[in-house]
Amino acid sequence: MKDTRKKINGLLALAIMGVGFTMAPTMTSALTLPQPSAIAPDALDLTNIFEAASGGNSRIIDEGVGQSVVVTDNSLNQVGAIFSTDDYRIKLTEDYHARFALYFGSSDPSNAGDGMAFVIHSDPKYAKQVLTEAKGQRLGVYGKDTVSNKGANAIAKSFAIEFDAFANQDYKTADGANFDYPFDLSKEKNHIAYNYPSKAETYIENSEGGFLGIGATKSVRLSHNNLQTKKFVDNKWHYLDISYEVSLNQLTYQFDNLPPVKARTANADFGGANDLYWGFTGATSQRSLNQKVRFVELPGLVNAEISMSAEVATGDGLAWSKLPNGTVVEPNQRVKHTASLHYNDGKQGWVRPQVQIPLDVNEELVPNTTQYSSADNRNFKISDDDWIVGADGQLTLKTTVPDLNGVKYFTDVTYETRPKNVKTETTVTNTYDVIGKNLIKNLETKPTYKIAANKKPVIRWPDAYKSFEIGRSEVIETYANVSDVDSDSIDVFYRLNSAPYKKFGTVKGKQKEAVKVPFEIKGTDLVEGKNTIQVVATDSLNADSEIDVGTIASNVFLVGKLEMMSIPNFSFGDYTIDQLPQTAKITVDKPLIVSDFREKNQTWKLYAQMKTPFKNEDDHIGFVEGFTYTSPISGATVSDISNNTLIIEGKSGGKEETLTVDQLQDSFKLTIPDGIRSGNYTGIITWTFSETP
Repeated sequence: MKDTRKKINGLLALAIMGVGFTMAPTMTSALTLPQPSAIAPDALDLTNIFEAASGGNSRIIDEGVGQSVVVTDNSLNQVGAIFSTDDYRIKLTEDYHARFALYFGSSDPSNAGDGMAFVIHSDPKYAKQVLTEAKGQRLGVYGKDTVSNKGANAIAKSFAIEFDAFANQDYKTADGANFDYPFDLSKEKNHIAYNYPSKAETYIENSEGGFLGIGATKSVRLSHNNLQTKKFVDNKWHYLDISYEVSLNQLTYQFDNLPPVKARTANADFGGANDLYWGFTGATSQRSLNQKVRFVELPGLVNAEISMSAEVATGDGLAWSKLPNGTVVEPNQRVKHTASLHYNDGKQGWVRPQVQIPLDVNEELVPNTTQYSSADNRNFKISDDDWIVGADGQLTLKTTVPDLNGVKYFTDVTYETRPKNVKTETTVTNTYDVIGKNLIKNLETKPTYKIAANKKPVIRWPDAYKSFEIGRSEVIETYANVSDVDSDSIDVFYRLNSAPYKKFGTVKGKQKEAVKVPFEIKGTDLVEGKNTIQVVATDSLNADSEIDVGTIASNVFLVGKLEMMSIPNFSFGDYTIDQLPQTAKITVDKPLIVSDFREKNQTWKLYAQMKTPFKNEDDHIGFVEGFTYTSPISGATVSDISNNTLIIEGKSGGKEETLTVDQLQDSFKLTIPDGIRSGNYTGIITWTFSETP
């Protein structure tokens, strides 16, 4: 029992030492990093900045915009590394910030292995060559994973953040497969943690089974500071953000949307060195991964700032005033945008900065207004062809401006837009990115303004409430006054009673002064008595003008009339007299139509009278008699129409009475008597209405 107590005390002491070494992470507010994506992000050119370590499988390739580092291919038992050159080591005496995109391939996570590590160190040897033996769970950076040599031969004086795709927890076997014991990685094997690969405290001897240490299975596990789990073997690029605060000797990292983690990295951890190599290592084993890194932002290489501002045209459009965030702008106002690039300092100038400005969907570009200015106050036109139409139909400016450096230290890119019409007040957010060979900048503070809501068109009908007295065959010639200050066009409609709206015109919008739009109302479309007319305008955003009965609805009164809607002409043609008497058939050019839209219970009669007998060109009376009429309705025949003869009669009530051409031709006949002279004969028939109440 005495020995047992000593053993227990020893175990407790060891546990306390472990706790003393493990630093509790300090959390900070999370960044909003881009979402993981299958599309590789834009990245920097690494020429003369980073180099693949010799003896391994890593290499730098051109891929998309910028370059990628292939840390390991999707092959077994590989190891690789890439580290900064001597001239681009980071300094522990300066703050720094970097951002990377990490890709772990699309393997089945259960067969993926092993992973990568972000490494900072002061070991010149392994800045140039890989740690070839550090395959599998050693991830190209860790020391030996056996009890007899635990932690030996790691990259010296180093700090690492591991991105381990596989959970090494085979404690029932011999050494070399238990770095991740005893953490619970049953739900997600992919995990992230930080530690110090060259420190002995990082490697902990693990013992399983046996009795009092006799016959136990021993192995080596790693200290995992601030263990986090997240699936990252998913064929997507994931983001790693790293920053260092020299005043605190504190490094902060954040992987995707996981909480940020802080760790102390004093120069004592690096053998007293202040200039440190940094980069990535990676390895595979009997499992493999296609592992790549893209460098999105690097510290100290180029220090530059970008910003954006806007102005709005005032007065006659020749002057400009600042446009504070949230200001409401009318659709017909011009807005001038300025994207400013400013180079501060760095180890290099800003090489080939390409400005990429997406046009907001609610803006339209003013042609021939895009230009850039330089530090010597010269302006240079940028072709509208540099505005590229994307797959979504929106414009994006992609133009490369001259390199920026200590002499040419700034440039402004300006362009003008007009807000589009919007149904409701809409916020416009302007932004841009600069993709340079050695620096990528994304605008952080994005200016905004608001587009005023589309204003409804205005329509007025000057003839509202005017009384019209028209006949059935007449029309009302009238017009509407239409105006709209912000729409592209306006369609104008009128509605008679309950009938559907009829379009009667389209006018150009964005006019403050009213435009006169004529239209007609046909008497044949009106009903007896009171008629209601509504007039409405609809703009190009489908906004309707107000329909106010007191303003644009009118009562039209149709005054009933008795009218001859169609009066025919009669002709008997040419006849050769070879035998008399002879009957001539009449020719009629149109029907006889009588319209009566007076109030009901009124009658009318139509009479015809041979007012002037047939005469020839010598004024010789040829004949008076012989012109007969047979009523097509009653069948009665009148042989002499020198007196008023009833032709047709009817009643009022909104209807028409008609004698067709055939009826008329069958009703009128002319008998040519004996003794008639040859010649042209013309007579006059008078038609008379008889109206009765």
